[in-house]
Amino acid sequence: MIGVYRSSRRGDASWTRVLGVLGEATVTADDDGVLTIDSSTDISGQPRHWREVGPLVYRNVVGQEHIVFKPDAAGTMQILSGAPIAILQPRRADRQSADGCRRRGGSLLILLTTLLLWPVAVVTRWHYGAGLPLSGLERLLRYAVFAVCAADLAFITGFSAIMLPAAQTVFELGPFARCQAASMQWAASPVGRALIAVVNAYVAWGSDNRGLFGRAKETIIALACVGFAWFAWSMHLLDLSLRY
Repeated sequence: MIGVYRSSRRGDASWTRVLGVLGEATVTADDDGVLTIDSSTDISGQPRHWREVGPLVYRNVVGQEHIVFKPDAAGTMQILSGAPIAILQPRRADRQSADGCRRRGGSLLILLTTLLLWPVAVVTRWHYGAGLPLSGLERLLRYAVFAVCAADLAFITGFSAIMLPAAQTVFELGPFARCQAASMQWAASPVGRALIAVVNAYVAWGSDNRGLFGRAKETIIALACVGFAWFAWSMHLLDLSLRY
């Protein structure tokens, strides 16, 4: 029974997939066989604990709630609870995990740091009179990468501000919310933007104007852009339909 589960009531073919990933339930067990499901909490926000009271039947140790583990036709264990509209199914090994989503947050942190340190670097070079000897192409790519970082951050910020709150109630998931999100799609091509960052890193490694630190920095930024592009593509963030 130990493992990671997702609700059967989820979307896998549109942007709603991210909600299912972030809502994963992890089942663990202690030495006495008492189970804990991190997504099942009591009124104080503490995880409930479940003790076996029958074959594959567990009861809340401080209440009367029950959950049942039942294999499907293929022998895969599922969790049935008191909610008749959904069951919990094991996450497939080839599916994006919530931990993977959190790691993508590291990519966004790199993009944000790049933007925040840009004016700091400009002021520092101006103060010490140290120019940045770049060719015309290198300078153009440098500005393009800053624009890529800003566009990626603007897209995920706008998406989170519009679509995630709307997902709390079906009444908000109407044409208005989707039109608002569609208006952001001018900046919604992270794969193409990641290609710009990769080209910039490639040019940096072939340039005599960049030292090892500069080349490594451009490579890290490119990897962050690729990581964000992979997240947006795998989570279908550009598909604003409500296929469920």
